[in-house]
Amino acid sequence: MKRFISSVFDKSVKLVPRIINLLSKHNSFRIIYYHRINYQLDDYYFDTGIDIRTFKRQISELKKKYRFITLTEALEKAQKQESLTDFISLTFDDGFREIFDYIHPILNSEGITGTIYLIERCIDNNDLMWRNKVLYLQKNLPKKEILALQLALNEHFSRQYEPNSSLLSSSYEWDMSSKDEYANFLWDNSIDISIESFLNEHKPYLSGEQIIELLNSGYEIGCHTYSHPRCNKLTPKELKEEVIDSASRLEKRFGVDINSLSYPFGERPSRELEIEILKNSKIITLQGINDRLNNFSDPRFWERCNMEHDYKNSLSSFNLFPHLKKYSF
Repeated sequence: MKRFISSVFDKSVKLVPRIINLLSKHNSFRIIYYHRINYQLDDYYFDTGIDIRTFKRQISELKKKYRFITLTEALEKAQKQESLTDFISLTFDDGFREIFDYIHPILNSEGITGTIYLIERCIDNNDLMWRNKVLYLQKNLPKKEILALQLALNEHFSRQYEPNSSLLSSSYEWDMSSKDEYANFLWDNSIDISIESFLNEHKPYLSGEQIIELLNSGYEIGCHTYSHPRCNKLTPKELKEEVIDSASRLEKRFGVDINSLSYPFGERPSRELEIEILKNSKIITLQGINDRLNNFSDPRFWERCNMEHDYKNSLSSFNLFPHLKKYSF
């Protein structure tokens, strides 16, 4: 009896996405995002990346139903008010090196490209993003040292915060204008290796030469800000420096138009500040990570779907979860 119930349940779960797709006709352009796809994870990143085999299986499954296009092609269709049903685009946040080493060879064999969202500060391994510094320390330091570090941080910068055994959790309280200074202070006062030596050894990010080669292979690049702040915590001046100025520099350096922005953490600023971005840059689409199947004709509010799960959970996330959310416009 238990086996019968389990079998019925398994079959029902598999049928749910198909039933929902039949009942819910929509004209939503799907955009999915990744950060790290590698053979193994590193101490400076979360345990949410996926392996190469899972990525290949996801692409194979998505190809059965969707046509892969670039964001520029999708924007052109949206501007012409053409249907985006059954079209999909790949995006990769932060500009990690495995896009060149592992992802590009896989996608090239399938005739697919995507958009690489670059943290300008990290190109050429000039720096490690502040959250990755914090995460590396969190994974490699004992709790007592973490607490002592936070006390030292509070004293040095005259801060009044209660120490937390999780550096990552405490970093949510950081002022965005000081985040890099705080992260560097913690690193310099706890790790023997300099950040420059660490970057030279690990080389987590794409180089300028690799980015150019990927552009020549059909990839696109977009803005992921200068230093990966929480954009909903920025002043208008800070947002201009992080987005508008950074996008302009990327355009000059790589000789391409930057028409898309993906918000770090998916956190949007106010609508007024979003309007300023659109008015003062070539950016057309402002992308979050709250996929609700409402990517219709207005690219300003396009949202993306997280596929950084194991194979079964990633397909459930892609096929089912967006239908459970209310449409928002």
